Amino acid sequence: MSEIALYTVGIDEFEAMRLCDHDGMSQIEAAERMRVSRGTVQRLLERGRKTVLEAILANAALAVSQTPVVETERLSSTTGDAHEGAQA
Repeated sequence: MSEIALYTVGIDEFEAMRLCDHDGMSQIEAAERMRVSRGTVQRLLERGRKTVLEAILANAALAVSQTPVVETERLSSTTGDAHEGAQA
C-alpha cells in the first residue's frame, strides 16, 4: 500500500482563506482582523490557495499546521530555511 502525500497550510493561511473566501471579508478587513498588512493577507491567500489546490490535484491529504506561516518566515530568515507547502 502506498503512502498518501501530506500537504500543510499554516494556521494564518487557513485563517486568511476563511475570512476572505468563506466569510466574504475584503483583504483589508481580513488584514485588520488578523493585525497584519493587506499585502501579507494577499500572500497568505496565494500560498494557501495554491497548497489546497495542489493537494486536491495530487489526491493528497491536507492538514492545517498550528504554526503561523508569518512566524515561520521570520524564523526562516534567520536560519536560511524556506517554508515548504508539501511534505512526502
